[in-house]
Amino acid sequence: MLNNIINTIVSAIVLYLLGLGGKYLQRYLKRRFPALEERAAVKSTSKAVQKGEKPAASVAKPALETTAEATPEARPSAVRPATRRIEDIGRRLEDMQAQKEEARLEGEFVYYKDYRWWVLSLVIIALSIGMSFLAGWILYSILGIFEVETPYLSGAFLVLSIAGIIWGITYIISGTSFIEAWYEVFFAVVEPYGDFFDSFLTTIMVALPFNILIAWGIANGVGIAVELIFGAGYPIAVYVTLAVITCIQLWIMNEEYLYL
Repeated sequence: MLNNIINTIVSAIVLYLLGLGGKYLQRYLKRRFPALEERAAVKSTSKAVQKGEKPAASVAKPALETTAEATPEARPSAVRPATRRIEDIGRRLEDMQAQKEEARLEGEFVYYKDYRWWVLSLVIIALSIGMSFLAGWILYSILGIFEVETPYLSGAFLVLSIAGIIWGITYIISGTSFIEAWYEVFFAVVEPYGDFFDSFLTTIMVALPFNILIAWGIANGVGIAVELIFGAGYPIAVYVTLAVITCIQLWIMNEEYLYL
């Protein structure tokens, strides 16, 4: 009992320090690398576009149509040259945009050609797996305080490893989505902590190790309930619930940080 209480207190301190450290690390990275601040702004704009906040063009179109209908007596000789000029300007703008896009792609960081990106990606996956085991240790310490015994789950080690790998890959995808340098891939790991005190629920659903702790805790809670009610089915209940909660968390991650 005493050991479990000590472990739980230590776990709470570790979680607090992780959250606080992640928040300040995110601020430091934004100050140290201005490109990360721009990346966050691009993500914010992408999110606004996805929510349908973009269309000044859709408002302008009816106005043009109304103007055209309101002036049916305009002389063709004056309209046609103006239309041609507008079309020429539009084509030139499209050409300029294509040239800019081509230049951007030529100077874009090609992450898969940099070995440092691969090394850092492996570090992220290893960190996620380690956080999964930390989440399991914290959960069992808390349950030990209340003397709650869970049925033996032979695949717990494998399940937590898989959860860590899934989250590691998710962070890599998020970090690479707007990447301009190899180190920016790690920013996705600490980015959620920036909203730790502003959007607490979102943070604990997608930030390590809170996300895995929540999913693993709910899964074990459902498993225990199923075991008490039916006398069997603990492993299946844990696996199914963990998969469902993880899918919900990944959906939140996609909505808030990935924008895929």
